Amino acid sequence: HVSMESVWSGMNAQGVPVPDGTYTYRTSGTYLRVKNGTKVIAASEMLTGEVVVDSTAPLPAVTITPAPNNNGWNKTDVTIELTAADAGSGVAATYYATDGGATVEGTALGLASEGAHEVQFWSVDNAGNSEEPKLIEVRIDKTSPAIWVVSRTPPNALGWNKAPVEVVYGVADALSGVDTNAGGYEADVVGTEGADQTASGSVVDMAGNPSGITVQHVNIDMTPPAILSLVPADGATTTNAQQAVTTTYGDPLSGIRTESTVLLVAGINVTSQAVVTAEGLVYAPPAPFVEGDVSVSLSLQDLADNLRSITTTFH
Repeated sequence: HVSMESVWSGMNAQGVPVPDGTYTYRTSGTYLRVKNGTKVIAASEMLTGEVVVDSTAPLPAVTITPAPNNNGWNKTDVTIELTAADAGSGVAATYYATDGGATVEGTALGLASEGAHEVQFWSVDNAGNSEEPKLIEVRIDKTSPAIWVVSRTPPNALGWNKAPVEVVYGVADALSGVDTNAGGYEADVVGTEGADQTASGSVVDMAGNPSGITVQHVNIDMTPPAILSLVPADGATTTNAQQAVTTTYGDPLSGIRTESTVLLVAGINVTSQAVVTAEGLVYAPPAPFVEGDVSVSLSLQDLADNLRSITTTFH
């Protein structure tokens, strides 16, 4: 038995290194055939084979699942798949290190903790070529931002406003930060009349985590009460020296604040002598009026402090 070794420098006939590729070689060798310990014949034979020339490092690729958003953030756990291609000798192994830690051989890893992570990775082919380590950053934020009410237009003691209500919000996010392009957390203005309305604000962080807040019980009444009737009418003449003064009024939204109703007859406040309800009042004079013009002034407010007043004269 005879073994034979042939060494090729990787040069062509002109002494120039050949490009990467697969090359066929042919070489001759002489061997002895032995039978029963006796040399029987010596012969020469052409031997052929292939050799791969590979001086190129593997080409890396990385897949992050799920892919980060347009701001470069993820809001869930992340899986990273590392691949490499090598058209010459083939990929032998892939390695990675996370956040400066130990080197690990493998092609897949997962990241679950919040924060910014650095993953360095590289591959080696069967010819011993190693690519330069590549670095990717994966940023994870799973926590929703904070939103709170900084201020709102204060209601009166009865919980009503008589003008639009502005609610100003405060927002914060300690990790990825607030996405200012998403909006929604600016001051909210409720400008329509209504009872038990709501104001709402929302915020999104750079990772896409949302938060919202709702302000309840926004009551707005911007319309003064309506005086529906007043007897005697303005300019009327009566022969009844003790003519009663009656009126009806209403406020369909917040309602009448009866304690704010004031009735002046002939310049005298007679409210305490009148029967006052949320729908109207009746004043029966205890003594005859002096002949001539008698003035009647009525003012009332609704629960939102909108004021309505009227002055009439009868004879």
